[in-house]
Amino acid sequence: MSSLFIISLDFELHWGVFDKRDREARMQCYRQMEWVVPAMLKLFDRYGVKATWAVVGSLMVENEAEWQSLVPEKVPAYTNTRYSSFHYAEMNGLRGAAAAAHFAPDLVKAIIDCPGQELATHTFSHYYCLEAGQDPEAFSADLQRVQELAIRKTGRPVTSLVFPRNQYAPAYLDVCARHGITAVRTNPANWFWTSIGNEDTSIMRRIFRTGDVFIPMGAKSAYPLESMQWHQGGNLLCIPASRLLRQYDPALPWMNNIRLHRIRREMEYAARNGQCYHLWWHPENFGFHPQESLQELEGILQHFHILQQRFGMESFTMAEVANLCSIESQRDKGSAH
Repeated sequence: MSSLFIISLDFELHWGVFDKRDREARMQCYRQMEWVVPAMLKLFDRYGVKATWAVVGSLMVENEAEWQSLVPEKVPAYTNTRYSSFHYAEMNGLRGAAAAAHFAPDLVKAIIDCPGQELATHTFSHYYCLEAGQDPEAFSADLQRVQELAIRKTGRPVTSLVFPRNQYAPAYLDVCARHGITAVRTNPANWFWTSIGNEDTSIMRRIFRTGDVFIPMGAKSAYPLESMQWHQGGNLLCIPASRLLRQYDPALPWMNNIRLHRIRREMEYAARNGQCYHLWWHPENFGFHPQESLQELEGILQHFHILQQRFGMESFTMAEVANLCSIESQRDKGSAH
């Protein structure tokens, strides 16, 4: 089996940080996405790299009026209303200049139109599965709205999902499966990446997550294809993440070099050993230093091209990984008989 290079992107604009960042302070970053996302797509196309874009469903909407018409009948009743995007929208509004922070239908269309790119979901409302007050029924209503919107806008449902803030539990995997999701991204196999709520992130977890960007502080990031798990033996594949591509920091150029070197080493280990490497990041983070960030991305894609030529590494979307594992599973069952 060839080694696999998997990329998944959490595309969310302000929906991803409304509970902890000032919208006005980030508007320039969001506006940069108008050319950063097409630039990313050109790089992926140039190097033959596929990616799964987990898009917050609300980004597919044209304006505030359409968004309000799509609010699910049951919304999450978070004990802390700070985590509710619906409460945020009611208090702050989504029209006028603020619309650029919440709606990007043209960028979503560009993703769909680019060969090799998969449109996936990051839920409709950037739903937090582990916050007090919400429940699986509200999550189900959120995913139902995602699928209705995807079919309306693109003609087909989405089949891959990335959980906001990487929060999930078995009950939510069950809901995903009921709504036609066949692949989800799960967390790396390290204690400091286990799924927790927003209010449970300790200083120690943050220290280890940041430190692991530069030096090994946990399990190897690459893993065999056969180690991926089907949820309850069913039709939902859990695809572990390997590494978060942290954003470029102009104040620490030597640290940028270290983290990129670590990613390249990990990719090469996966390529040499026929394993999987799953890189993820937030496109919005490229908006702070777009030229430098795109240059870093091109360096990673160039390294993939080298590994592809030398070791046969292949680029797969999450949906393609799920399909491949399903085929391998059926083949193994056939061999057993």
